[in-house]
Amino acid sequence: MLLSVHVLPPTWIFRKPKFAQDALTAFGRIDALVNNAYYHGPMGERIESSGFDHWRQQYETNVIGTIKMSRAVIPQMRGQKEGAIVMISTMGVKMVPIEDEGGYCLSKAALYNATRKLASEIGPDGIRVNSLHPGWMWGAPVRAALMHEQDVFGTEEQAYATISKQHALRRIATDDECARAALFLASDYASAVTGASLDANAGGFMP
Repeated sequence: MLLSVHVLPPTWIFRKPKFAQDALTAFGRIDALVNNAYYHGPMGERIESSGFDHWRQQYETNVIGTIKMSRAVIPQMRGQKEGAIVMISTMGVKMVPIEDEGGYCLSKAALYNATRKLASEIGPDGIRVNSLHPGWMWGAPVRAALMHEQDVFGTEEQAYATISKQHALRRIATDDECARAALFLASDYASAVTGASLDANAGGFMP
């Protein structure tokens, strides 16, 4: 399988399973699916006290939506006898729990387990399923979020220095580095890898 990367227009996502047929019509086959859509919800959500409205959206997007997208491509991949599905998770499902990300981490933990279950189900069809676990990712979303947390982290430079100290590489992984790790799992370089989880967080978590 030669991996050719195509970024689908956002409108394709809202067509649900039809996007798979659109992709097949446009490209002739479906080699890989990277499930990157997510809903985080507000920070400060504790399991004992948070409402369930955000939980419902977290599960609908992070778990149900991801499984729907995966189901849409499985028939074509099964017919090809090969394919790769990559679930974008978080190191938050493995490390000491972050007390203010209750619903988000719970939904991603469910996806983490679904990854391994799905890998077992469709492995005989030549389809691989793996999960990627980033942590802090130094890009526009994180930098914007830190601007709203200056009372905790200080300036952007102070925030970077504080967070970097928690990582083995003493720096924060960038968005494109995490994207390349996802592409590795989707490519033939990982042809013998399935049901696995890859940590791409600059050593922010090491099992």
